Amino acid sequence: MSDKLDGLLAWARENGAQLREDCLEYNYDEKKGYHVLIKDIDALWEFKDAGVITVPRKLFITRQLAQQYFKINDQKLSTKYNNNPNGLTEFFLSYITFTKENEYEFFRPYINILPKLNSMRIHPFFWTKEELQLIKGSDLFLTIKFKLLALYDEYRNYMKLYEFGNGDLSIINGDIQLSDDELFAIIEHLQHILKKSSDAIEWTSFVAYVWSNLIFFSRAFPSLITGEDKKELNLAFLLPIVDLLNHNNTTKVSWNYSDDTFNYTNKDLAYLKNGDELFNNYGEKSNVDYLISYGFLNSQENIHNSVNLTLRLDPTFISQAKEHVENLEIVSNDTVLFKISKNDPLPVSLVHFFGYVTKLKSEEHITLRSILEGSDQLINILKQKLEYSKEKAKISSNSVHSSVGKIIKQYFNEEKKLFQFSLDSLLKKQKDIISAAKDNIVSFKSIFKSDKVFANSLLLSYGVTKYEDILAKDMANEALLLWVVRASNKDAYKDGLRTVNIPPFVLETFEEISRTISIAKDDVTEFLSIYKRLFPSLGDKIPEVYKVGEWGIKQFIIADALIDRLVWVRDSNSEPLFIQKLTFQ
Repeated sequence: MSDKLDGLLAWARENGAQLREDCLEYNYDEKKGYHVLIKDIDALWEFKDAGVITVPRKLFITRQLAQQYFKINDQKLSTKYNNNPNGLTEFFLSYITFTKENEYEFFRPYINILPKLNSMRIHPFFWTKEELQLIKGSDLFLTIKFKLLALYDEYRNYMKLYEFGNGDLSIINGDIQLSDDELFAIIEHLQHILKKSSDAIEWTSFVAYVWSNLIFFSRAFPSLITGEDKKELNLAFLLPIVDLLNHNNTTKVSWNYSDDTFNYTNKDLAYLKNGDELFNNYGEKSNVDYLISYGFLNSQENIHNSVNLTLRLDPTFISQAKEHVENLEIVSNDTVLFKISKNDPLPVSLVHFFGYVTKLKSEEHITLRSILEGSDQLINILKQKLEYSKEKAKISSNSVHSSVGKIIKQYFNEEKKLFQFSLDSLLKKQKDIISAAKDNIVSFKSIFKSDKVFANSLLLSYGVTKYEDILAKDMANEALLLWVVRASNKDAYKDGLRTVNIPPFVLETFEEISRTISIAKDDVTEFLSIYKRLFPSLGDKIPEVYKVGEWGIKQFIIADALIDRLVWVRDSNSEPLFIQKLTFQ
């Protein structure tokens, strides 16, 4: 046991904490850090109701203490940063940590065991510019940038509000713009300060505030436990002794507060034995949350891990999409976010959003066609994300600090698993949608095989001997145009094309477009070259197909509009499918 740990335990014991040292062993080593082992589970079981560890309020570091010292009343507490109501307490922690022989030496045994600045080298806030460049484009990079810049903005405003002095207020001049250059300016500043002796750190410096903020992120407990300040959900306090316990995301714990005392109980005592570690549970968090809050990743697989898929689009489009897509998370007027996790690898809102992205103006609602077309777009995005994660996971640990390299590698390997899981789920979902809607979907391949006369016409005019040749020669769109016009002339053929598999909804849509379309000069110009190339030569060469009914340029413009509305060309095999216009349920 270290001298610092001995000092902490003696201090806690003398001030009324119940440490159960007959049952528990408090330790420190370089690998685990501070941790607690069970040495007598039977004796410990007796305290399951009274509290396995209890800590009196006089050992807490709270905002009330900070207010008393800085003489700041409730009215002067900033309302601008309600997302972090712990700012004043963090300044207080900086003061009692980085100021020698201050009025709160009572807390020195606790301060002594807190991680020092030089031990936080592997926390992402203290990575070098070169290390951050390795994760650029990832969720982790965006989170670091947003949180660190927001933290500096918060620090700067708190300093002015509480009149603590100038501190480090000129790292970034002007307003925060969330740019990479601003992030790297802060990173380089922190790197420079880290080279100084800890004795030279001023309590009002930004690096001291960052340190205090990380201590709160990693060790603080919610004040709601004490029944106070119920309106400020994020308000927290530091809790010595209990914060020595390491994290396990499967451990069940109980926290309660009575008679000015915090009580910690482990609900898994029935499954524990002598020699086992006594854990706390920090809650369900993603790997990014663990890295930002605690500076580590779980060695075991994190069942609560998630990755964010963010998309930046026109603000007007996003506003309109909200009316069609339920539970759409809009993080700014031009950005939407979807959380992909092991428990929810394919959020419904994500599938529907891409269905909305590919919705045509002629479609009032998200349709079966737009969902399938949107799913192809999403498949391509997930494949890009997957390839990005695979490439980033190849990082050589030799190129950066070895511990940072390992974290980056592990982070991208876990991200890769989630993107692969999401992609697999989407591919299965696409197949399930097609299978469920088989009565409303007809492949062009099946139509081609049923229309032997049309197939022979392509053989004579294009040298196409089988359907696959249409795809190989990249003439699927031209073949579709010709067939749709042929289908529209169904009644003009002697046999009425009775043996051809013509979906009724194709004819209905052609008629609808014919009645409502307004053909502009630009439309004619667009089709003029292709039309002149095909006609009248096709009609002269194969009159039994291409001189029956109407084959004017108007028919081709209508056919093209129909293909836009009804045809989805599947990315995986370039197969054109006619899909009936149906609202997607």
